[in-house]
Order: sequence, then C-alpha cells, then structure tokens
Amino acid sequence: MLVGLICPEGFHVNDAGEGCVPNEFECKDGYEINEKRTACIPTPGSPVPFPFLFTAICMGLVVAGSYMKEKEGTKIFTCLVFLISSMELLEYLLIAIFAAFLEEVFASLLAFVAVSVLVASNIVFSIGYRKYTMNDRGYADWIRLFPKTRTLVPIVCTLVNFTSVRFVFSGFFGLENCLATFHEPRISLHKHLQTLTYVKYVFVYIPIFLADLIIFFAVGWGHQLLVLAIETFLLQLFMIFLTYKEFQDPARLYADAEGEYSQLKPRKNG
Repeated sequence: MLVGLICPEGFHVNDAGEGCVPNEFECKDGYEINEKRTACIPTPGSPVPFPFLFTAICMGLVVAGSYMKEKEGTKIFTCLVFLISSMELLEYLLIAIFAAFLEEVFASLLAFVAVSVLVASNIVFSIGYRKYTMNDRGYADWIRLFPKTRTLVPIVCTLVNFTSVRFVFSGFFGLENCLATFHEPRISLHKHLQTLTYVKYVFVYIPIFLADLIIFFAVGWGHQLLVLAIETFLLQLFMIFLTYKEFQDPARLYADAEGEYSQLKPRKNG
C-alpha cells in the first residue's frame, strides 16, 4: 500500500492501495467492464445453443444406425466413446481461450492443464501403439490388409484423441477395417488404453470439472463459455459412464486371430 497516494479527478485508489483506476471505464462497442472493474470483456450475446451436445446426439443416432445394420458386430459403448471423445480437445481449447478473454484466469489455466495432459497422453499412447500393438502377431497380420487404416490410426490418435484407436475394434457398421483381431490384446493394447483412460479421468476430466464449476458461478448467461461449461460437464459424465460399461466386459472387446473373441489372460502371480 502506498501511503498518502492521491488520485486525480476521475480516478480512485484501487483496493490494494497501490495505484489509481478510473471511476468509469470506456469500453468499445461489444465490450463491458468486468465485475472487478479492471478490464473490458466481451458483452453477453446470443451463444450457439449447445453445439457439442447436438453433435453428440447426432453421433448417437449414427451409432444406432450401425446397431440396426449390424446388431452382432456393433459395440455400442465403444463406438460412442471414440466418436464423442473426438471433440474433447477442441472443447477444452475453446474453454481455455474463452475463459482467458473473460478474465477467468484460473478456469483458463485449468483448461490449459487439461489440454496439455491430453496432448501428452495422445503422444504416449501413440508411441505405445507403435511399439506394442503393431507388434501383436494377430493385429499385425490383420492391419496389413488395410494400409490406409494402418497409416491413419496413429496419426488420429496423436492429433485428436488416443481413444480413437477404438475405431479398429468397434464393429462400426460392420466395416472390415473395424473388425481388428489380436493375439494378446491385454499386453498389446488393453492395459495401455485402460491406464491412460484413468490418467485422463484424474488429470484432464477433474481440471475441466473444476473449471466448469468456476464458470457456472462466475459467468452469466449469454456467454458461449457458460454453454461450453455445461456441455463439457455433461459429456464428461457420459464418457465416464460409457467407459465404465465398456470395461466391465473387456474380454468381448477384442476379436481373436484364431477365434471369435480374445481372452484377456490374467497376469501370472496375480
């Protein structure tokens, strides 16, 4: 605090007593003063009504179409996970950017943490995919038949979301490149996918949940940021439910190179 600080006309001492701030802010069109009266922020407008929720519903309808076409082969939970999770990185980036614009620094920081961890998880999984999954005897023989899928899967897993690997064993519309076979799925894929999923729960979903709660209390209706917070909160809860249901019966996720389904063999010595 600066003792004896006197502000000129039209200004007053700030709460910290360290400087003078104007009594009235003049913000340009489309902006207003924030609640702390420290900066101009965009004024509330007409936000796009729940674009990601709408897209997720459309994806659900597509999966329903796949199930009606291929009841035996379509893994509903797996299809929904790889489709809906493809939007996560974009959602979190938008929260980080919009929160920064609205001076919600902590919410923006939490979202950037989530983005960083998700990007790192994608890279780690892609390395493991090349090292372990591609060397599974059954999968290597199968993926060789689909050169485009062989090229695109690691790229999409790196740039979009590591959960995109589910495409190859989802049974989506009975497409041949969605019916991967494995020899040792637990070692070559499942344990890596499951571990990084739990990492994502803790270091991606929890920061976003916290950012959403901050936004719920700090941002008024009319800002797209609040719409994004509602969407991510609901979609993350839905994703947790989907992966929980999917991992309940992992042995049926992976077709065996020599039979209908792979058995996830238990570890030796427990």
